[in-house]
Amino acid sequence: METMGQDAGAAVVPGGLMASDDQMSVWGEETVPGSGVPEKKPAVEEVVAYDPNDMTVLAVRLKAAMVKTGMTQAQLARACGVKPPSVSGWLNGKAKYLKGQNLLAAAKALNVSQDWLATGEGAMLPYDDGLTAIPNLPSNEFVQVPILNTRQSVLDDRFEEHLYEEKMVFRKADLMAMKVSVRFARVLAVPDGCMEPTLRQGGFVLVNTEDTVPQDTKVYTVYYNGQMFLRRLVLDFSDVAGERVWVMRCDNPDRQHYPDRRLPPDAAIFGQVVWSGGML
Repeated sequence: METMGQDAGAAVVPGGLMASDDQMSVWGEETVPGSGVPEKKPAVEEVVAYDPNDMTVLAVRLKAAMVKTGMTQAQLARACGVKPPSVSGWLNGKAKYLKGQNLLAAAKALNVSQDWLATGEGAMLPYDDGLTAIPNLPSNEFVQVPILNTRQSVLDDRFEEHLYEEKMVFRKADLMAMKVSVRFARVLAVPDGCMEPTLRQGGFVLVNTEDTVPQDTKVYTVYYNGQMFLRRLVLDFSDVAGERVWVMRCDNPDRQHYPDRRLPPDAAIFGQVVWSGGML
């Protein structure tokens, strides 16, 4: 699993790399006086004003990704299976969103995260690519954090850490600000909808595996009964126990599907979640 913008944790395209606005001509027809023959004449598309450094704007994110890969509008159009004027519409500031097959195709062609391209949240790069794809950024400013393969890690009702070959790129300064050692940093995908809207299912989070002592209301990765959970741990009074106990709580308001559960005594806390497109 860049704001990664300027949320903590992500490698961003620096200022100065933004391409200038390319206005693609759209050919319309206009009759030549006295001839009755239509003449093709270029009509300039309307361009919506926006801050060229504002990563919340779709056009800015697209241009940053195109600069990173060296891809032209025509090449992106072919990769997405759309006509060049469609890409021009994405880049002139009028389009606010990119969805469906266009989003999937564009993210794949530009080698960027779908979430980042769609919303500007999270990491720009889906995985580590050796840092060579991030121009003009010295690699000594960044670190590569392993991505945990949770499915492989929890086989046979036991936990054994398995990592993907891919890694996610973070700024060293951001990890230091979050007080996370590279040695204990892990990235993993959110396994379910329990923590929505705080943590979206399928999105990526950064976990500090050195921090396994629960703190009230903080979010932790918990391993129990062959499964990995992301839950907010809360100290709450139990009538049955007659004292305060640790409870696994979901942020999702659907309590029927995501009820509070007492933290099992044999559950293992894998680490505290400290980042998901921004500090928690």
